[in-house]
Amino acid sequence: MANKVYILIIILLTAGIFAYIGWGESGSRQGIELQITPSPYTIQQSLERAKNALEAQNIPVTAEIAIADTASNLPKAYLLLLNLPEAGELISQNIETAGMLPIKIILWEDGPQSKLAFVKPELLAKHYNLEPQKTETIQLKLNKVTEDIIKQD
Repeated sequence: MANKVYILIIILLTAGIFAYIGWGESGSRQGIELQITPSPYTIQQSLERAKNALEAQNIPVTAEIAIADTASNLPKAYLLLLNLPEAGELISQNIETAGMLPIKIILWEDGPQSKLAFVKPELLAKHYNLEPQKTETIQLKLNKVTEDIIKQD
C-alpha cells in the first residue's frame, strides 16, 4: 500500500500536469492541452530513443523519474524533466510556474508499444506570457525530438 501512495505522490507532485491524461487518449482533458504521440517501440526502446534525441538536440535532461509499480495498475512510465533555456527563466519569475515547468515529456507503456506526451507550448505561452518566438522554438525542438523517437530505422 505504501508503494502505491508513494507512486501517486510522485505523479501528483512532479508530474501533476500529467496525472490524469487517460494513458492513451488524445486531445485535452480538463483544459490540459497535450500533444500525445504513439511510438512503435517498447517503453524501454522509446526511453533510450528519447534520451538520444534530446542529447542530439542539446536538450539536457534534468531528471528522469521512473513511474512504475508492479503491484499497481499503472503502466510502466518515465517522466523526463527537460532543461530548455527558452522556458527556464519563467521558473525564477513566478513560483506558480513550477508545476508546469520545467518542460516535461512523459513516456508510458501502451501494450507492446508506448506513447509519449508533453504539454503544448502554446498553453505555457497563454498562461505564463512566454514570448511567441520562445514558444515556437520550444515547439520545434519538441517536435524534432518526437520525430526522432518514433521514426522507423
